[in-house]
Amino acid sequence: MTCLAGISAHLDGFLRAAATAEVNLVVDGCPIACGRKTFHRLSLPCISLLLTDFGVEKSRTAITENLIADMTALVAKQLEPVVELTQP
Repeated sequence: MTCLAGISAHLDGFLRAAATAEVNLVVDGCPIACGRKTFHRLSLPCISLLLTDFGVEKSRTAITENLIADMTALVAKQLEPVVELTQP
């Protein structure tokens, strides 16, 4: 895991962590997709998920235990093919 702010600030350790990670999962909260754009601008590999694609709207959707469980399951499903590829 690394830090998006550290990547945006071009801090070597964070950039190295992202560049060498098996998988970088970037979760953006709105269609502006700042996280994805940051990774792409720096040519860092990532899988990008947009919460609005799953019906979650920033400042409008209540964050509940059920929503967290549902989102965890959806993200896990999205990552299944990647996880299969990275397993020995």
